[in-house]
Amino acid sequence: LIETEFDVENLINRLTSFFNTDALPFFEKWKDLNVLYEYIKDKTEREELSEILGQFWQFKKAIILRLCNDSSYEDFMTKFVNRREEILKMRPESIDVQRYYNASKELKEILDNTKPIYNV
Repeated sequence: LIETEFDVENLINRLTSFFNTDALPFFEKWKDLNVLYEYIKDKTEREELSEILGQFWQFKKAIILRLCNDSSYEDFMTKFVNRREEILKMRPESIDVQRYYNASKELKEILDNTKPIYNV
């Protein structure tokens, strides 16, 4: 609760401290997609990538590879869609598997028609 002028000053000091010690250094380090690309480009293991990119890491990695014009994008995306298709054949009744497969196909179509932003 902010009830007094002291409370306002305290809040301002805490926000300023957070900005200077946490937010600003974070955005200085992670200033653009190239920085993230350099960090993940050689990582292939699910454990590593899900720790960095979170849930649906395959989609995020595909987007980063495409936008950064990585030569491995096509191979990565083709293998990803093919694997989703294999899983769908094993579990055709699963709504989640169907959605995941359809989302991977849709993403591939979108990314294939998207020009890269960076040339790495």
